[in-house]
Amino acid sequence: MIYVVIPIHSRTASFRDPEFQNYHRTLRLPPPATCIGLAGAALGLSAADAQAFFTEGEWEVGIGGSSDGLARDLWKFDDFKTGSIIIREFLYGNRFVLAFGHENEALVERLAAAFRRPHYALSCGSSDSICLVDVAGMRLVQEVEEVVELENCYTDGDIIAESLSLATTDKTVSFSIRTTSIPVAQDLPVRFTYNPKNGTRILRQRRRLSLVRHPVRLPQPIRALQLSDHDPSNRSATPYLPLFPL
Repeated sequence: MIYVVIPIHSRTASFRDPEFQNYHRTLRLPPPATCIGLAGAALGLSAADAQAFFTEGEWEVGIGGSSDGLARDLWKFDDFKTGSIIIREFLYGNRFVLAFGHENEALVERLAAAFRRPHYALSCGSSDSICLVDVAGMRLVQEVEEVVELENCYTDGDIIAESLSLATTDKTVSFSIRTTSIPVAQDLPVRFTYNPKNGTRILRQRRRLSLVRHPVRLPQPIRALQLSDHDPSNRSATPYLPLFPL
């Protein structure tokens, strides 16, 4: 398996939480569906073709990063007769890092070339949240490590529930969270079915991921890419990037 690591930066970003409607809460990191969309825009593909490019079960992805803060904006309103007022959260000062991996090196190199010279403008959620690829920081990586320390990233599954379950059966197991902010597990959209006639989409598959913002020590090691040793200039505050199937 070979991986392309892609640092991206943006002034603003907004990744709407699918569980919220009139209040557009943002996820703290780009979800898998957004990563597929970014890759599709770089490759010059439609939404349906971008999803087809990422053949299910053959790709792995890693998502991490940090932001300087979060703000709220009056995004949309009508004449107030129906009470349709929508507040949108957005992140600012964003430093994200994505990784895409596949056994076929030619596919990974094609994706890397696309991110170096994107076909369409890339955005972090909203069309006005243009993002820039740190081309100098991009690299191909093959080494995967077993790690237990995570921070500022997504990881597969519900790590709190899984750690507690393991601790009840194995008394030698322990894990730690160095903050009062525990990882949040959520089922995020991954795959859609597209109508070829009008382009509308229907949710087909979700994946449970845990958002780890503050340092966590897991009871068992997981597969991840190490970022800090490969790139001393890494400013995403993500030393390890856990991998999961896309």
